Amino acid sequence: MLRSLLTPALTLILLATAQAQVVTYKYTAALQDGSDTFFGNTVTGTITLDLSAAPTTPSPHSTHGQSEWRNVPGIKITAQASNFNAGTGSNQFVDDTVAAQGIGLPGMPLVFELSWLGFDDQVEASDVRQIQFEVGLPDSDLNKFANLSAPSPSGGHLTLYDATHSAGYAITSISGPPSNIMIGGLDTGIRDFTYQGQSVSAILASYATSAKNHGDYVDSVEKLVGKLLKAKLLTKTQAETIENAAEKSSIGQKPKTDKDDKGKSDKGKSNNDKDD
Repeated sequence: MLRSLLTPALTLILLATAQAQVVTYKYTAALQDGSDTFFGNTVTGTITLDLSAAPTTPSPHSTHGQSEWRNVPGIKITAQASNFNAGTGSNQFVDDTVAAQGIGLPGMPLVFELSWLGFDDQVEASDVRQIQFEVGLPDSDLNKFANLSAPSPSGGHLTLYDATHSAGYAITSISGPPSNIMIGGLDTGIRDFTYQGQSVSAILASYATSAKNHGDYVDSVEKLVGKLLKAKLLTKTQAETIENAAEKSSIGQKPKTDKDDKGKSDKGKSNNDKDD
């Protein structure tokens, strides 16, 4: 019944929402020598990406070229300059967000770019109308978002614009969620993401704390994995990896004591005596 009431456009929106794997990175930047001081000496902000989002314009090559995500829901950048809150005070809102990843030639590092155009050219001088972020990365998959918290030695830069000013900033730090989901010290190799307002790692940690025993913990993990599979947030291979890691972990198991070891030793000794 519900399916018959959904329009194709609404169905696409619901599917996109269900499949979102959203992560947020925090960054800091410092004013470069010789740049306009209008916005201030420092900038802090966030970059939010949907790891599951496919590029609107994918790269046909895996070793060079460029992929682009234009106005994809779940992708955004914010910037708070020390003298200015970027993106406030105008009614002429445009909101054009473009993320891109490119490699100039085979063997060169990946470059991640994120640009936000918030206002048109007619805004008052007090409004930031564009934010441009760029950072070099060691990753090489053009059509999947790279891990921003692992920039290459070349670092990156940020530029703020308004109708009459522009200022360049050097990226000084990028921090994000744990790069991979960890279970009992085991790296699953699966990037962490948000589910129902919490990171998957945080949900798993809560299970580890509340589990009555190892079996209870494994059951909780399997139920969560089932939900993530149904929401198309995990592949079958990823689901099996998480479940296997939970089963192999010692989470929920009672730690061995000297008494336990002594009991096993005494039992073994008794059996040997019987054999004699």
